[in-house]
Amino acid sequence: MEQTLRYQPLRLSSFEGLRVRHVSSFGPLPILAPRKAQKHGIAAQMFDNLSERARKALSLAEDEAKMHHNETIGPAHVLLGVIAQGESRVAQSLDLMGITLDNARAEMRRIIKEGENKSGETVSLSSEATKAVEIAINIAQNSVHRKVDTEHLLYGLLKEEHPDVRQIITNLGVDPGEIYTAIKQTRGQQSLQELEKYATDLTRLAEEGRLAPFIGRDQHIERVIHILARQTKNNACIIGEPGVGKTAIVEGLAQRIVAGNVPEKIKNKKIFSLNMGVLVAGTMYRGQFEERIRNIMEEVKDNRNTIVFIDEFHTVIGAGRQSSESGDMLKPALARGDFQCIGATTLEEYRQYVEKDKALERRFQKVLVPEPTVEETVEMLKGLRKKFEDHHRIRFSDEALFAAAKLSDQYIRDRFLPDKAIDLVDEAGSFASLRHVQVGNVNVPIVLEEDIERVVTSWTGIPVERKSKESEKLINLEDTLHKRVIGQAEAVSAISKAMRRARMGFKDPNRPIASFLFTGPTGVGKTELAKALAGTCFASEQAIIRIDMSEYMEKNAVSRLIGAPPGYIGFDESGQLTKAVRNQPYSVVLLDEIEKAHPDVLNLLLQVLDDGRLTDSNGRVVDFKNTVIIMTSNIGSYAIEKKEVVVDEMKKLLTPEFINRIDEIVVFKQLRKKEVKDIAQIMVKKACEKAKVRGVEVQVTDRFRDYLVDEGYDKAYGARPMRRAIQKLLENPLAEEMLNGKVNCGDRVIVDVDSKDKNVSVRLRSRPLWPKPNMAQTVSGSAKHDLFDTITWPWGNKPHSPCQTEPEGAAKHDLFGAITWPWEHKVKPDDSTDLMDGAKHGPVGTVTCPGRHKSASCRTGLQGSKAQDRDRDGHIFLSGLDYTAGPRTQLMSGPAYSEVCKPAKANYVIYWFLFFVFVMLFKNKIFTK
Repeated sequence: MEQTLRYQPLRLSSFEGLRVRHVSSFGPLPILAPRKAQKHGIAAQMFDNLSERARKALSLAEDEAKMHHNETIGPAHVLLGVIAQGESRVAQSLDLMGITLDNARAEMRRIIKEGENKSGETVSLSSEATKAVEIAINIAQNSVHRKVDTEHLLYGLLKEEHPDVRQIITNLGVDPGEIYTAIKQTRGQQSLQELEKYATDLTRLAEEGRLAPFIGRDQHIERVIHILARQTKNNACIIGEPGVGKTAIVEGLAQRIVAGNVPEKIKNKKIFSLNMGVLVAGTMYRGQFEERIRNIMEEVKDNRNTIVFIDEFHTVIGAGRQSSESGDMLKPALARGDFQCIGATTLEEYRQYVEKDKALERRFQKVLVPEPTVEETVEMLKGLRKKFEDHHRIRFSDEALFAAAKLSDQYIRDRFLPDKAIDLVDEAGSFASLRHVQVGNVNVPIVLEEDIERVVTSWTGIPVERKSKESEKLINLEDTLHKRVIGQAEAVSAISKAMRRARMGFKDPNRPIASFLFTGPTGVGKTELAKALAGTCFASEQAIIRIDMSEYMEKNAVSRLIGAPPGYIGFDESGQLTKAVRNQPYSVVLLDEIEKAHPDVLNLLLQVLDDGRLTDSNGRVVDFKNTVIIMTSNIGSYAIEKKEVVVDEMKKLLTPEFINRIDEIVVFKQLRKKEVKDIAQIMVKKACEKAKVRGVEVQVTDRFRDYLVDEGYDKAYGARPMRRAIQKLLENPLAEEMLNGKVNCGDRVIVDVDSKDKNVSVRLRSRPLWPKPNMAQTVSGSAKHDLFDTITWPWGNKPHSPCQTEPEGAAKHDLFGAITWPWEHKVKPDDSTDLMDGAKHGPVGTVTCPGRHKSASCRTGLQGSKAQDRDRDGHIFLSGLDYTAGPRTQLMSGPAYSEVCKPAKANYVIYWFLFFVFVMLFKNKIFTK
């Protein structure tokens, strides 16, 4: 029995929340059911069927009626309210026809006289307007739409054929039939407007060719199509690690739908990718996020050909303050098939969020997407090649694409194919394109394999070099390591062979590069060899992860390596070993004093040595395949010459399965005195480099070096006592001399030891390292800079060690051990200053003294005068206005002289006096005549 509905005049101003003059940028405002309508079931039922946009249109119509001082809301006011909904497609279609709010309002004021309701009292719908709304409700109920929208209101106004509405439209030059056509075109699209606020139409992007070409994964697309074609529970959840191509599968499905290469059931489907970030943004108050979800669900239900793709699907359950409520809202619609959805998430997040909600999980069909192989990745890169070539305006060689897939799989272990390979290709193209622009070459650049290698090196710090360069380094690896590790040929050879095997591809791909157990007495170079290997083959010496196993002597120390389990303090923090390797996957892992670790800790390392992987407390798998595992131990050091005895001792402390997983056991030998002397030379060089940083050049005599070896050699402790001896005999005296001001920046000192009482002495030498220009500097005693800002050398010095600069050509050091003489001069070892004319400077601009020269030709302070004869002690006697050095580096200005030749000054006075007397006598003789 059909019930006849009677509609009473409705007073819109009495409805709570109905007045909306402007659309807020914060999103749609909820309009609640009217208070008076709650007393009249008919009115309440009517307004429950209105969509949010329809309610806004009626609210704007009320404003128009009040502005015109009318007592009721007529059909003309409702028409203006529909036009004022500029965000609706109906209003946009009317605007294209020339029906705007301004001109429609002007026509209404010419047709309808201004009313007398100037008091601002509430107004209600007229009977004609109520009838138009009733027609709109019937139209919406007879169609697939559940709510009355603005298109239905406009259709009801035209169907009711009110003269005011028809006259306004006709006066604006529009045929009402055209509006009917526009309504039919927008019908079925208007209800997706809420979805389009927060989603992207993937099928439209596919039609416009804006999606990347999809290669491979055909079986996964077919699986998704089969799920979507089901009658119930036709929702797919794509699960896979980040970067394996979950989103690309949905984009490939959209391309297939556009191309028509899908079954008939989903041929006209549209896929919208929901942006969860935009959906959650601005939901400050309780229920706002759920309200948006509800509106989207209603729109999708009204449009059966819509599929919603939710990337990061777990955020639907974990987003918002009432996350569980949003998940509960989806369950009934998903079960009935009213809301068809494709979700994508990672396996870890699926287990954390979705799998715990069994009711939600069973409404989705899982599609597991594994990581593609290197060969599959290469095919994907070839499909994307055109896109990157057009963007960067370059070309990619096949070798570069293969190198991107292979090297990313080999060295970038914390990400997944094909995403990391695509990023490699993109960045290599960017690098080549920018370099091409800077050079200004007109030819199209080609990205080659070495460009990919360069990007891998910049990402990981791994020296991925060309085979020619790498082969040269690997062939000479022993020589390079022997420069730092002395006397351990067997250990260096074992390490070098393992590195060559790994780089040439002969190592087990599922194990570390190599694993060694270094055993031997203390101070023989076990740790130093690990550091040298890191500095040579692993980019820098910082690429070493050192774990002191003496800190893991207790059973619960396992949690420090891989992290504490859930429920314990620090469970959210990563383990020391797993975190370090995850951040630096290409490195040397040094496990020092392995015999001191607890057996449970050693058992944990079994999978590292055998499978090259370790799972931390958070379930993350850490890759050890690009590491070298080095363990050190002092087991059996008393019988170090017999390897069999050492192995037997290790079997007593280490389990057979642990020893069996080690690639090689290397026994370090005791250091002999000759080898310790070579080590001392390296340590002394490092100490001298530290002093050089402070501007002091330090040289040691052979006698001091022998004394250092005697004091620092201990057969039982290896080279470690040598470090203490250097601190005591070399570094301490130098530090004291620097603090006392006897050794300053720019000085050059010699460290020697007295042969009798064995006292260490630090003596100054003459030549500074870096003279400071334009500033007098006291060097020794009263020595100062000469006119050309160079330090004048003492004459009475004896050579103790070679000069810092090697002589070139025929140049040799003089007797002072400081000055390097030029190429063109006579070389007389016992008469070092007998120079030819035209002598030139040495390689560092040192002083040369030719027979005749100008002051600008060398750095001595000579001004227009020549070098005079030598004095009786063989010292240079210089004349002119320059600074001259005496035997003790005392400089004086004015007429040059040497302290040992002070009579020369008196002779000069006598000569001048006799010359003056002679002149006077000569003048007197002339005058007398």
